[in-house]
Amino acid sequence: HFLSDKEKPEFLNCPTEIVINHLGNLYFDEPEVTDNTAIKSLDRYPQNIRSGMSSEAGSITFIATDYNNNTQWCQFRVVIKGNIHSIPQSP
Repeated sequence: HFLSDKEKPEFLNCPTEIVINHLGNLYFDEPEVTDNTAIKSLDRYPQNIRSGMSSEAGSITFIATDYNNNTQWCQFRVVIKGNIHSIPQSP
């Protein structure tokens, strides 16, 4: 008797936002994913982004797919914090 798996993969850690300094590199923990059967693929967009690289503002998306083609995604924003210069007050 064949049972169809309809359960999506589950991300165990997926941040909503990562803030980096305008001169710094992007550091993040790779999202962990689990499934009741097995993960067939874990894709990322942009494809070449890795922790420790310099980055532009935008978003990073991970998409997990199991062997029954159930999918789940994890997406987080990358925010670049610029220098904030204080304006001197007049005496």
